[in-house]
Amino acid sequence: MKCPNCGQNYQQEDQCCGHCGYQLTRQNDHATTSTTASTMKETQQYSTQTNDDNVESRRDKENFKRGTTSHQTKRKLSTLGENDAHFEEIMKDKTASFEHKMKDLKDESKQFFNHVFKSSDQSDVIYSYRLLVTLMCAGLFLSTLLVIILSSDIFLLFPESSPFKAIFYMIVIILGSLALSVSILYGIVKYTFTTAIEFHKVFSDYIAINTFSVLALMIGLVLGILSIFKLALIIMLLAFVLLYMVSPTYILVKYSGVYPTKIASIYGIIIYQFVMMVMVYLLGHMIIQQIINDYLMKLFGSGFSGLL
Repeated sequence: MKCPNCGQNYQQEDQCCGHCGYQLTRQNDHATTSTTASTMKETQQYSTQTNDDNVESRRDKENFKRGTTSHQTKRKLSTLGENDAHFEEIMKDKTASFEHKMKDLKDESKQFFNHVFKSSDQSDVIYSYRLLVTLMCAGLFLSTLLVIILSSDIFLLFPESSPFKAIFYMIVIILGSLALSVSILYGIVKYTFTTAIEFHKVFSDYIAINTFSVLALMIGLVLGILSIFKLALIIMLLAFVLLYMVSPTYILVKYSGVYPTKIASIYGIIIYQFVMMVMVYLLGHMIIQQIINDYLMKLFGSGFSGLL
């Protein structure tokens, strides 16, 4: 700092100029006051700027929170919309898939009946399990319905059971006998032929050939409903012979003309019929004696007593 009188330099703590003796106290006070005022002004400006920065930062945070909340809300709405659209797309795909499967089932059914009634000797046709199970369930349902219509006292055969149990027992007997017949036939096929024939092929041919057996059974039941009992009984017996004896024999003969055999096909036929006769004797004795015989006694006054 310089003396205002002579222009010589001096320190801030000096009270008078060392060159000319000029009193410097007022100047120092003024400088100190000026410096203090300047410092206070800078502090105030810094405080004001800091407050402004804090206010601006607070506003930015609030704006960010509003923007984030708005974005999250829009995102949730967008996600819900996407989920709804995805669900609708899945339902449309399922509906289209179901319609496509039903169309395929209808077309395959037409092919099945055309094959059965026009070219049943063809051995290279295999139908889907879906169609085969559908046809089997349809035949079982119609047969059960006709049996119930045929005799209102059919439930008297099960005096201690409810009608629903009687129907259940009848379905179990039919399904059990069919499963037994197919299993024995498949075992004989594996033993007789050198070529590995799949179960699917045997089951498909078995259902196709026994279409005639089921039709004969239904015709017999309808005749029974019309009170033509003797003819109905003959046709129903024919249906069971076709189902358990003729159709498996036909399948074995047809396979013997296409696939090479380990043994003569006649032995396979004899083995099948012998095994079936033993199984019918063991399992059918109870059914004939306890169920069919009692029912025939109610209808005709005589039954199968003494046959087995």
